Amino acid sequence: MRVNTRHKLRGLPGIVPATLALLVLFTLAWSAADASRAAAAVGSSGAHSELAALAEEKAAVLVDTFKATSVQCAVISQGQIILSGNAGVYSRTEDKPITADTMYGIGSTSKMFATVVVMLLVDRGLVDLDAPLTTYIPEFFMADTRYTQITPRMLLNHSSGLMGLTFNNVAFFHDIDPIGRHQLIADLAHQRLKADPGEFSVYCNDGFALAELLVERVSGESFTDFVKASFTDPLGMTNTATPESNFDRSRLARTYVDVAGGTEVIDALSGVIGSGGIYSTAEDLCKFAGIFMDDPGYAPARGVLSTESRAAMAAYEFEKGIWPEPGATICALMTLRPRSYRRADPAPGTRSSQPSCCSMC
Repeated sequence: MRVNTRHKLRGLPGIVPATLALLVLFTLAWSAADASRAAAAVGSSGAHSELAALAEEKAAVLVDTFKATSVQCAVISQGQIILSGNAGVYSRTEDKPITADTMYGIGSTSKMFATVVVMLLVDRGLVDLDAPLTTYIPEFFMADTRYTQITPRMLLNHSSGLMGLTFNNVAFFHDIDPIGRHQLIADLAHQRLKADPGEFSVYCNDGFALAELLVERVSGESFTDFVKASFTDPLGMTNTATPESNFDRSRLARTYVDVAGGTEVIDALSGVIGSGGIYSTAEDLCKFAGIFMDDPGYAPARGVLSTESRAAMAAYEFEKGIWPEPGATICALMTLRPRSYRRADPAPGTRSSQPSCCSMC
């Protein structure tokens, strides 16, 4: 089972607190099939024994409650991996062990990778976060004239106003067809926006699919190649890849959806690599986290991004939107109403006469 942590980010998805929380949750959130194997695999000693014990405890909870198949964990401190463990089995049909090099789909943590390479282009003076997106993707068009107001910044802070999810032909079993990415521009051409660009931030996968295209247009390289050259190779992230990479796919841990009778989960999000299609390991993600640290403890991570870019990624950009004043509430349909108009629970046998914006309020 891949642990999927969806974090509604408060600004650019590279916000330092959000980044570290996301990575720590990924590398510490266990999904093990066997508690005893977890205890054996994660053992540590000395100053880190308490941390190892905590990892074992979390593993046991997930083993007993979620019946998951495999797990990796890693913790980095001052540039050194101080804890690394694994437990469970490779698949339900092959009882071979998980290792530190076993790769997993990291889901929306891929958005962090997309953000870093966009900010690298900003550092190089090739991208202006506040220029129209059409500056870099001239063929981008929508059935809503407001699309011309969308900027790279809005893609990264989820405020573009895009509907959110245009995942047509992007997920496959054992296939790396990029047709979904190639169709994205054509699909968006028939869509309208759900809000003015920059009005408010709502989780948006399509923004990162466009960010992926932005990187390719500006760099002149594939997203996969640019990520590899920019930081995964320099950081020694040898167990990180995309569906387009040349690597041994037998290294991917098998994951399952029980509601489908034990069917394996789709293993390639080829059309949305920057949104959720990257593979990695716990130890590699620890190395990646160093990009966002003031003192990562190892030279390759220091200076990947400028101080200015890291500061921009830490900004609370959500505060720039049309958020209500303190004391107001937001309903599930994004309609704003003062708290005084929110429907109160009626007395038994009566109906409330207070107005409400939807049945959820």
